[in-house]
Amino acid sequence: MVLVKTPETLSEVDQRLIAALQCQGRLTAERAGEVLGLSTRSVHRRWSALINDGTVRVLAARPRSRSMGAMMLRIRVLRGKVDMIAAALAKRDDIPFIDVSAGGDEISAVLMSGSGPDNRLVFQQLPATGSVTSVTAHTVLHVFSTAADWRLDVLTTAERAALSLPAPDPSTEPGRPLDATDEAIAAVLEEDGRLPAATIAARTGQPESTVRRRLAALFARRRLRTQVVVDARRLGLGVDANIWIEVPPDRLDETGRRWPVIRPYTELWPPPAPRTSVSPSGSGTRRTSTATYTAVSGQGAYRDGRPVEPSRKTDLSLCLIGTSQPPTISSDPRATAGAGRSLSAVLPFAGAVRNLGPTSWQVADTAAGRMDAFWEFGLDDSNLLGGALVAAEAGILVTDTEGRPWRAGAGSFLAAPAALHQRLVKILNVRS
Repeated sequence: MVLVKTPETLSEVDQRLIAALQCQGRLTAERAGEVLGLSTRSVHRRWSALINDGTVRVLAARPRSRSMGAMMLRIRVLRGKVDMIAAALAKRDDIPFIDVSAGGDEISAVLMSGSGPDNRLVFQQLPATGSVTSVTAHTVLHVFSTAADWRLDVLTTAERAALSLPAPDPSTEPGRPLDATDEAIAAVLEEDGRLPAATIAARTGQPESTVRRRLAALFARRRLRTQVVVDARRLGLGVDANIWIEVPPDRLDETGRRWPVIRPYTELWPPPAPRTSVSPSGSGTRRTSTATYTAVSGQGAYRDGRPVEPSRKTDLSLCLIGTSQPPTISSDPRATAGAGRSLSAVLPFAGAVRNLGPTSWQVADTAAGRMDAFWEFGLDDSNLLGGALVAAEAGILVTDTEGRPWRAGAGSFLAAPAALHQRLVKILNVRS
């Protein structure tokens, strides 16, 4: 039996000193000691010990551009391969955050995806990797807070205010783009945000007075910010949990603001779903559209603000029909059997059968007549609920594959115009 020793929890004084660095990563020992009632020498000694043994790291980074899109990735991998995949992802500049599940078969990552949904990592490289069993990608619509905003709750409000930088003056000039000197200073601080000005000056070849002046301006205008990385186990926090919460879309903003440590993402729909929006995200297939579908119960469905209308085709041999599989299909033998049987049944009658990307997006495309029908076997509520509302509001028949009205928790799904629906129900229920 192997015994794993739990790291010793830090003292209250050390935790308060870490919280002080969270307020301002380049805080001086003199100022910290003054606010927290400690001697400057004690602050120096304790900070040095915490940083030197790796318990704490202070990094500096440029704030992410608001125009840069992001995706939240959930990557399922074969057991024993998680470290290899995580290490490869960690080397990428466009992935600032990676988390590995305790089960050893899932990786969560934040991907800074640029302004469009077309991303080779998500739609080509990961799905083509043999040790990756599934990839789910959720487009981030709004960020309420990030890990960098988390604060250890051991300071009073007055202490936190005294240790933090003052808010930027809104009357000052909005900040020009970083020039070569600023970029050089920022690059040096990326690995150690507490480097003294003299060391930065030596590494960049700039006068120390210039470095001090630039540092003050960069941090005062929030062109640079510090982040404290700390071993949470030393704080007595033994569990780091990623919580996925499904709420009605019209309650998403309220939920995100009520729980500031939670970072809600799009495409989470539980019943009932009175309002929804669908943007390109999902797994395994390349998408290049940047359109958005919206629907409100009883008020129709829209694509980029324009009403959508389903296909009017009546001949299946001329139809493009979509299908997909839920992320959990490997653990559902009935769904696996249904998917294989139904594909064989539909192929002889359809013009083409394709998996054209995210499930919700394919259902919404069916509502808009860009595809002619869509079916799926397996439980997949989180991916189907939003698209189902869009389809229903567009006049599509939304049922299970046996023709019964579809409800959350159903084991199959079919969305098709009335002219095609009954024919597809019969085909999908043929037993060989």
